[in-house]
Amino acid sequence: MNTGNNDTQETSPETGDKQPTPAAASSKMRGLGIGFWVSATFMVIVLVGGLTAYVVGREDTTAASGGGAPATAPPQTDRDDWGLPYTDELGRRVEVPPSPDGAALEQDTAARKPADDTTSAPGGLQWQQIRNYPLPFSTTDGPTGIDGRMATGFAQTPRGAALAGIQLYTRGGATNAGAAEFYTNRVVPDSDPLEQLRREFLRRANDAVAAGEGDKLALLPYFRVVAYRIVQWSPERPDYAKIEYAMLKESGTGWISTPMELLWRGGDWQIKLTADLYGGQKDLSNIGGWTQWPAA
Repeated sequence: MNTGNNDTQETSPETGDKQPTPAAASSKMRGLGIGFWVSATFMVIVLVGGLTAYVVGREDTTAASGGGAPATAPPQTDRDDWGLPYTDELGRRVEVPPSPDGAALEQDTAARKPADDTTSAPGGLQWQQIRNYPLPFSTTDGPTGIDGRMATGFAQTPRGAALAGIQLYTRGGATNAGAAEFYTNRVVPDSDPLEQLRREFLRRANDAVAAGEGDKLALLPYFRVVAYRIVQWSPERPDYAKIEYAMLKESGTGWISTPMELLWRGGDWQIKLTADLYGGQKDLSNIGGWTQWPAA
């Protein structure tokens, strides 16, 4: 979505296209009021009770190509069908897979940390560009596959839950097609009003897909997620996890945290649709003790 020609731009290392810088993108996102985001926020306010959402994100400014991806892939250095890697604004190396929905990595479960380890980062981490957003993939805790726009096969570990949360939420916001899949089978509402919210989001996403706008931005995905911490997890009852994600502010000083609850259902993690998912953000002065995502 273009708001004018005066925004500061930079050249995409993947496509050569001009893209807005993070600051320009943020100003654009504040102008999404006519689209899905304001409608989504309005529904949250009406159905959940006056919440406001402050989610740090970046608008998808490049046209996404078709879906589909291989289930597993060797390192990109062994393949000539991957794009050229680049460094994102957090200093992380980001790979560009053949599919815009990503390529799952071969798993080494023998290297997986114990289930009661809630502070170690996932092993063998690789950042991939997914619909213009960097997302983490692990060789120890998943995902193990790509199904449509969604990632699947996350480990039933605290690290698998942390990976699933950022992956599923971002994929559900990056495109309308992703939102349709997300609200169909990757969320579990915790109340009747939130079930109404899920149905409304799903209806809007399906309408957008039917109108040929499946690749357009749906909601603002998480962006600049630098760390996470496990708030609730029990290896004896590994069907529930609560995660907090720390996102660097646009100013580069300070962080914002947002909570997420996940449920183990049908052999994979699902996001529990709660009021806090859209309105539970708070300021952080430091992230000491949080698990840092490796820069890979």
